[in-house]
Amino acid sequence: MSKITILTASFGTGHRTAALNLQKILGEESTEVLDWPKLAFPLLNKLVKFCYLLSVRRFPNLYGFLYKITDSKKINAAVAKKMSSRRIPISKESKLLITTYPLPIKLSKSLKLLTVITDFWYVHAMWLLNPESYYLVMDEKTKENLIKRGVAAEKITVSHFPLDPLSFRVKSKTHKKIQITWVLDVGAQPAVRALQIQKTLKHFPDLEFHIVTGRNTYLYKLLQKQQLTNLKLYSWVDNMPEMLVSSDINIIKSGGAMVSEALAAKKPVLLYQSIPGQERGNREFVTQGGYGFYCPHTYQLWSKINLLSKKDDNYQQITENLGKLDYGRKNQDIPRLIDNLLKN
Repeated sequence: MSKITILTASFGTGHRTAALNLQKILGEESTEVLDWPKLAFPLLNKLVKFCYLLSVRRFPNLYGFLYKITDSKKINAAVAKKMSSRRIPISKESKLLITTYPLPIKLSKSLKLLTVITDFWYVHAMWLLNPESYYLVMDEKTKENLIKRGVAAEKITVSHFPLDPLSFRVKSKTHKKIQITWVLDVGAQPAVRALQIQKTLKHFPDLEFHIVTGRNTYLYKLLQKQQLTNLKLYSWVDNMPEMLVSSDINIIKSGGAMVSEALAAKKPVLLYQSIPGQERGNREFVTQGGYGFYCPHTYQLWSKINLLSKKDDNYQQITENLGKLDYGRKNQDIPRLIDNLLKN
């Protein structure tokens, strides 16, 4: 039976990725992963998920506005009262709850709670609904912001994003051409995105692009029809760490999970998209830390691809900055922290 229950939610991929990676880090035999909103409120979960995905894809500024005005303990307290009334169907053997999504949780006296915040720097009030919780956060600045919002420093540990242990074992492969991995999100206007990609690949015929479309099957079919000679196209991959490490440049969106995986690969990052709200801190962490650039427009993307593909001093400086990040060591501390929580 499980001693640890990990709660998550399927709003985007980052929260679930964090939960599944934690299960790999801690061992599947001692953990269970539950999509709590889906289990507790199946119909409401579908509606909220639909509205969330619609807003971030088609109306990102509206989503950013709603994110900002709901960043209040009073507003979230009403939601918390309703959600925490539902019993979580956890194993009787569980001694610790871990949540990778901001969920209000009513704890029994025998349980402890660990909240894993999956984005950099800016912590929404929803993450603070459980005053008894301990926290794992992305970096020191995120910890400082939590302290400013009233969380005791001794309850916060910097661990970075929980990454697949495979991320620290894969090795870069040598290749003749400059290789760029471009990981796409299920966004709006796939035809527009396909046209941008087509123009980009034609603009850089000597570079090799590995493009992952994920669940965006329509975009995959559009790109497949173009038959570009410098394109290697993938729908879904299970070796993302290996792809990111083997590339010279990685083009991604600003989600916490994807940014963390790309940073762990120690290769320069180009952010092609960043929604307002939780992704702001991820974008600023990359750009202010000197790990890459934000390129929301095609001309900016081309400029930075051209700059980095030369592999001159600019490229070397970014890789040097990335080399100072200690993702591996911080992630290795997670089992020790969990063990201490279970013992105390």
